[in-house]
Amino acid sequence: MNLQNTLALFLEENCDLSRPILVGYSGGPDSKALLYALREIPISLHVAHVDHGWREESSIEAKEIKQEIENLGFPYYVKKLSLPKSENLCREARQKFFSEICKKHSLQGVLLAHHKDDQAETVLKRMLEGAHLSSFSGIESVKKMGELTLFRPFLSISKKEILSYLEKNKVRYFNDKSNKDPKYLRARMREEIVPSLAFSFGKEIHNNLILTSQRSKEYACYLDEKTEERFNKVLVGPFGWALPVDGLHRVEVRHLLMRVAKISGCSFSRDALEALLDWTYQKLSGKRLILEKEVLLYRGWVFFLKSGQVDVQVSQTCELKCKTSWQDLFQGEVSISVPGGQYQVNYPTDSAYLKKLSKRGIPPFLRKSIPVLTSDKGMVFDFFQNPKHFSDKGICFVCRIN
Repeated sequence: MNLQNTLALFLEENCDLSRPILVGYSGGPDSKALLYALREIPISLHVAHVDHGWREESSIEAKEIKQEIENLGFPYYVKKLSLPKSENLCREARQKFFSEICKKHSLQGVLLAHHKDDQAETVLKRMLEGAHLSSFSGIESVKKMGELTLFRPFLSISKKEILSYLEKNKVRYFNDKSNKDPKYLRARMREEIVPSLAFSFGKEIHNNLILTSQRSKEYACYLDEKTEERFNKVLVGPFGWALPVDGLHRVEVRHLLMRVAKISGCSFSRDALEALLDWTYQKLSGKRLILEKEVLLYRGWVFFLKSGQVDVQVSQTCELKCKTSWQDLFQGEVSISVPGGQYQVNYPTDSAYLKKLSKRGIPPFLRKSIPVLTSDKGMVFDFFQNPKHFSDKGICFVCRIN
C-alpha cells in the first residue's frame, strides 16, 4: 500500500472527515509529505508552524512557510519559541500551542508526521532506558494529551518511502541541520546508534524493533484486561487515591501502579516502584514512601496521599444514606442515624479509641478525621458504627469531606 492510500485509510478509520483538523508543519520532508498528500483528501485543513529559533535560518524559513501556506489557501498559525535548547521543553510548548489552536477553532486534533523510523528509534531508546516491557510500544498512532488528540498516520511509512513520494511529486523541502547534530539524543539515535547497531548486527533492525513495539502493545492490552476489575475499584477522594492490590501477581501490581500513577500525577523512579512492590509482597503494612506524593501501603491497599489539610463538615439531615465504611469516608462522605438527643461533633484524640480503630482496619491517616458524636456522658457514636443498631426515626448526620 502506498503513502497516499495509507493516509486515506488512516483518516477514514480514525478521524471525522466532516470536521476540520490541524497539521503540525515544519517544512521538513516528513511534514511536507503529510501536508501535500492531505491535499488529495476531502478534509478541511488548518496548518501550524513552530519556529524553535535554534538556527539562524529558521526565521527565514518561517516566512517562506507562511507564504507557501497562504498560497495553498489554508488557515495558518505560527509561534516563535524563546526556550533553552531542550527537546522536552519544546515538545511541551508545541503541544500547548496546538491545543490552544484546536480549542479556539473547534478542530478535532493535530496530525503529526512521525514515521516508521521514528517509531523504531523510540522503541530502542525505551529499551536502553530500562522501561517496563509494556512501555516498548513506542509512539501511539492516536493519543489523547489532555484536551488535545494527536494523530500520527505515517507510523507504518518509512523515511525512504516519504523521500520517494517527495521526489516523485517534485516537492521541495527544508533540511533542518539540527536533526543531524550529535548534541541531541534523537539525532545521535538516528545518525549514529541505530546505523551502528544495524551494521554490527549485520542486518536491518528497524522491522524487528517495530515488531517489538507491536508485541509490547499486545502485552500492555493484556495487562489492562487482567487488571481492569481492580482498576475499576480505585478510590478517588479528598485524601487522594487508593488502590486494592492484595492477591495480585507482582506483574499485575506493577502495571496497576503505573496506570494509577499516570492518572494521579504521581511519578515513580524505577527503584521506588520496585521498593513499593517489595513492600507489597512482604506485606509491610504501614510503610510509607515519599515521591511527588506520599505513598502508603496498608492492609492490601496502596494509597497515593495528597498533601495539605482536608475540610471536614458534619451536618444534620433527614436523608440516611447508610455509608459507614472507611472507603466511603476516603471518597468524601459517610452518614449515621442515631436516636434523638443533644450531641456535639468532635474528633478522636483518645489513644485507646484510636487503637480500636486500628484493630478495625481503619487506615492511620483517616483515624483522626473520623467525626464522633459526644454527649454530656462522653463519646456516644462514631461514623463507622452500624446504623442498623439505631432508630431510623432519630437524627441523621452526614459527614462530607472536601
